[in-house]
This record gives sequence, structure tokens and C-alpha cells, in this order.
Amino acid sequence: MISTGIDVGARNVKVVIVNDGKVVAKSMVPTGFDPSVSASDALRKAIEQSGLAESDIKQIIATGVNAEMTSHATGKVSMVRAMAKAGTYLFPNAKTVIDVGAEDARAVKCDEKGNIADFVANDRCAAGAGAFIEAMTRALELNLEEMGSLSLKAEKAIPMNAQCVIFGESEVVTLIHQKTPKADIARAVYDAMSDRISSMVRRLGINPDVVLIGGVAKDVGLVSSLKSKLGVDLLIPEEPEFASALGAALSSALEHIEDRVISLPKVEMGDGDNGKGAKKEYWRWPEYRKTVEGMDPKKAKIISAGIDVGSVGSKAAVMLDGEIYTWAIMRTGSNSPESATKILNWALEGTGLTEKDVHYIVGTGYGRVNVPMAKKAITEIACHGRGASYIWGPTVKTVLDVGGQDIKAIRIDEKGKITSFLMNDKCAAGTGRGMEVIADLLSVPIQEVGAHSLQVEKDPPPVSSTCVVFAKSESVSLLRKGWTKEMVLASYCNAMSLRMHELLNKVGIEPNFVITGGQSKNIGIVKRIERLIGFNCLPLPQNRNCELDPQTAGAIGAALFSKALYEKEQRA
Repeated sequence: MISTGIDVGARNVKVVIVNDGKVVAKSMVPTGFDPSVSASDALRKAIEQSGLAESDIKQIIATGVNAEMTSHATGKVSMVRAMAKAGTYLFPNAKTVIDVGAEDARAVKCDEKGNIADFVANDRCAAGAGAFIEAMTRALELNLEEMGSLSLKAEKAIPMNAQCVIFGESEVVTLIHQKTPKADIARAVYDAMSDRISSMVRRLGINPDVVLIGGVAKDVGLVSSLKSKLGVDLLIPEEPEFASALGAALSSALEHIEDRVISLPKVEMGDGDNGKGAKKEYWRWPEYRKTVEGMDPKKAKIISAGIDVGSVGSKAAVMLDGEIYTWAIMRTGSNSPESATKILNWALEGTGLTEKDVHYIVGTGYGRVNVPMAKKAITEIACHGRGASYIWGPTVKTVLDVGGQDIKAIRIDEKGKITSFLMNDKCAAGTGRGMEVIADLLSVPIQEVGAHSLQVEKDPPPVSSTCVVFAKSESVSLLRKGWTKEMVLASYCNAMSLRMHELLNKVGIEPNFVITGGQSKNIGIVKRIERLIGFNCLPLPQNRNCELDPQTAGAIGAALFSKALYEKEQRA
């Protein structure tokens, strides 16, 4: 009997062909945007490898998060059923099977016959899945193989919060800036992930023998950490990434099978960039600098500067006697001190000034403690309040700062002093980094996202996910259902606006209201926030020599603090 299992996962499609209980072929291809195309390609490759003809393949059982996209499947099984079947087939005494995929993780308790007795799954965040490891390897500038091996050389255990993939990246960058050895950081990543997985498994109950399947089962770092957290050894098949596809193939006898000839259409697999070179970075905001005309730094008594090293963007503002003179915005690199130096030098470029000419510098933002030329570090909350008051004037009462990885709702007085504030601390789904992920997915330049999102007659329901990784998957699913890019962007902007509005409600919204940070330039967010609060944001004032950029509010606030601190020094 010939049966075929196909696991259509979030990242890869795996196919296993079984003939009379023996695996005769297997293949794996990236899932890509269209899982049906990828599934056909993977099936064809497996059939060619098996030496069988297409007409021999009459049973195809699909499983995985995109199983419904496999139109030529003759049956489907749930992911937990496939993993249980594979786990107990490969290891007959198995009682617990753990599967860690790219964007989710689950565990199954099996009875003595290999049937499902109970199961659990993560359904709130991808921080306990393969996407978490991939994101952390990028932050550490390693590949997956290096990451796992390096973690085994760690000398110290470091606590790390794995509640969010994006926040996890920030924490890794912070540890790098603190000169923590990469081996210790790698171990911290695996320990944090293992904590989440083991917590999930313990809700189910750990019944040896324990089998680990899925692509991450090949990662020696995770395996070592998970063994320690669970307190048991792990049984791992030779090719764990194919286990669920094998389980689907073995499940064919349990399904109602339609006896028909499988016909696979010819497909063309794209290369992601149409052969035209490197993939375009749609997520990247334009970098620029500006100098206000008509100002002479030689006549200034006090030259002050603020450097805002954010999690995503670095901004520098230079002021002459408390008036903005020049500013610059660029992407933050992996090294905060280097980013601070680059952004200040760029802001001063062409002015005739150097760092030595600046009387006082304050650092702010995510990397404020790593600004080498700063005499003082001040929180971005205080700086955004002061900067907003400078840009819009003393009538501003409420500030919404949407950063790369957090949101802050701030109340200020007429001098820009903070009276109260709240910020998100659980997920980055409502932040600028989340919007960058969606822009890149849809191939829409980040600066055009807002306008595109408003090109719908009526806002669709907001994406329901509260996780950036899950929101990306949900967006892909909506596109596959026929949604336009504009509809998906409207849905995501709607979801972001609702999260921001919830935060504003908690701190209390009082006119006049302004938005700072990168998303202040997203008209799709601005318009939806205005609808929710019932009044408009203050427009940028036109009474200065040029229109100021709300993205530089933190740097401007820091420069104003610099002036005040320098004056205080001179009086002492």
C-alpha cells in the first residue's frame, strides 16, 4: 500500500511517501506565499525520488497549519494526531510527543496504544517557537548551527524574558551592548525558550518516554536546555523535521480515502527577488538630515545636542540657544555607541561644527546609557514630553509616542513636564517594528503604508493576533482568501490603532493631542486614532523656519535638557 503525507507548515512543506510501511521518498521546500504551489512542487520532487508514477499516488493526507491549501489531498489529519502517530511509530514506548514548529509549539500525551489522551499548544505568542530562535540569531549575527554549538560553551546562566520575539531581540541587543559573551546570550535564549516549552508540557504532564520532533529538534542548544528544564532525556528521530509528514502518511488507513488519480499541475517557483538582486527592504524608513537655513552657529552662546538611540532608529538634534538648528535620522545598528557617533556626525555634517563645539549632550532612547559623548542620560518619556511641547507649543496635554518596539501614552503640563504615563510591556504587535514586518510582507514601502490602508471603502475587522509573528501569518492567510493588500493594511492599522487607543484611555486623553515617533508619519494610524478619540491631532506648526519632524521629538527634548543642564553647570 502506497500512502503520502504532506505537512504544509508555516515555513516549509514536507512530504513523505510510504510504501508497505517503508519510507521510500521525502522532500522539503519553502512554503512561500502560495502553499498550494509549494505543496505541488514538494510532491513532485518526492514522487521523482521514489521512482513511482503520479498515477501510483492515490492517497495524500495533509496536515500542518496550511493543510487546507493542499487541493489535491484526499484527506486531512490534525497536527496533534500526525505528531502522535509519528512519535509512537518511531518510538513505540513514547508517551509524550513535543513538536516545536516555526511559529507554534504543541505537546501530546499518548496512551499505551499510541492514541491521543490529551494535548496542549501555545496560541498566544511565537516566542516559544522556531521564529524566536531565528530572530535571536539575527540579533547575534550568527547562523543557526553556530548558535546551538556556541550556547554549549556558556559559562554563566542569564535570565531572559521570552514573552515576545521583538522584545527578545531588544534584550539580546542590550546584552551585547553590555559586552555579555555571545555564548552566555545564546544559552539565555535557549533557556528562555525552553522555559516556555517546558511550562506548556508540564500543564499536560510529563510521561516518559518523551519524543521531540520538528525542525528545532536538530538544534543542539535547544535540546540541551530542554532536557535540563524537563529533567528527562529526549528521544529524537534522525530527521525530526519530517515526523509530522510521516505521521500523516501513516494515518491514511484511519481516514476515508477517495480513490482517484492525483494530477499535479506544472508550477513555476519564484526566487523571491525575480532574479534582480537583493530583496528590496520595504520596511526601511528613509534616512535623512536637515539644517535650518539662516542660522549662524558662530553667534550662538550655547550649542546643545540630544541623541536618541532608539531600538529601530537613531536621531540627533542640535540646537543653538534653544532653537533647533540641524537634525538627522538613520537606522540604529547593532552597536549603540557606534550608532550614536554616526548620527551626531551626520547631523553636524556641512555645518562647520564638530562634536567638540557642542557644549553639552544628553542621551535618550532605548540605548541612552550607551551614548559615549553624552554627559547625562534621560528617559525617552521625559524627552518626548519636552520635545512635543517645543514642536507644538505649551497647549499640548497628551502625547502618544509610537516607537519601534513600544508605545507610550504621556500626559504633560504646559512646560512639557510629565504628569503621568503608561506604556505597553507585553507585546510589540502595536509598534513600529510590527508595521515594518507587515510592510515587508506586502512589498509596500513603509512610508506608503498609511495611504494604502485608507484606500478601502470600509475598514475590515482588525487582525485578531496580538503577536507580530502571528499577525504576519494571519495577514498571509487573509491574502490567500482574496483580500487586497489595502484591506490587509487597513486591518492591521485598525488593530494597531485600537491597541493605542486602549493605552490612551488608561492614561486619560485630553486635548490638545499629538503623536510622536515614526508612526506619526503613518496617516493610516493618525486618521484612525482621530476617529477613535473623537478629535484631531494638532497639525505641525508652520511658524518656524521649517516644518519639524515628530520623529525627532525625543532628540529635541534631550537637546533642550542639554541646554538647561549646561546653564546649571555654568551657574554652579
